[in-house]
Amino acid sequence: MSGPGTFGAAGFAFLVFAGVLLPVVASVFALGERRRASSRSTDESCVDAPVPSRLQLYAQALFTHLVLLLVAVAAARAERVPLFASADVGWRGVLAAALTLAGVLAVGELSWRSRSSAERERLWVRRILPRTNAERRMWIAVSAGAAIAEEVAYRGVFVALATSATGSLPAAVIASAAAFAAVHAPQGLAGVGYVLLIALLHQALVLATGTLLFAIVVHFAYDVLAGLWLARRHGLV
Repeated sequence: MSGPGTFGAAGFAFLVFAGVLLPVVASVFALGERRRASSRSTDESCVDAPVPSRLQLYAQALFTHLVLLLVAVAAARAERVPLFASADVGWRGVLAAALTLAGVLAVGELSWRSRSSAERERLWVRRILPRTNAERRMWIAVSAGAAIAEEVAYRGVFVALATSATGSLPAAVIASAAAFAAVHAPQGLAGVGYVLLIALLHQALVLATGTLLFAIVVHFAYDVLAGLWLARRHGLV
């Protein structure tokens, strides 16, 4: 970093990109999806634009994750933010990761159980869950992309830069978690709330282990389980 409490243009641009631009784009997209869903329910004669296939949505997600990762790595290099500092990957880290994954699964289960039947039917995630073998394979690739890009960007670069800017690690963690949750606006208000809790759990794991690696593994494992097992368990596919 260039100095305590300071960062360069690259750091500022990244914070604006990940903390403002992406959440705004996600919120606008979520609002448009809700409006389209409302129009379809009130006017059966309305004709919507062609809906992208799940494979097309997955390709778009992979592209977005790639852009996020490249921007994050570029900002980290420019601001001298270490992303993968050496850490002792011992049994304590494995145990912490296992406990974090259990906690994330519990949050997801609580989120599901707290929704009404009508809310469950309206979940946007129903649209993107894989249903064919080809989609399941692509889902695994998307899960890997999300795990790497989002952990590096939000738990790594964002927190480091925000800590430098504010001088407060807790403030940086909260800002990062809030921005990350806002990026998941299409999941609805309740979904954003549970993503916020998941972000805090992942950040706690990073702080406890001193590395992003365990958080990446937990993120990937949860996304794969959510798409290939939990979705079926809850009757979403």
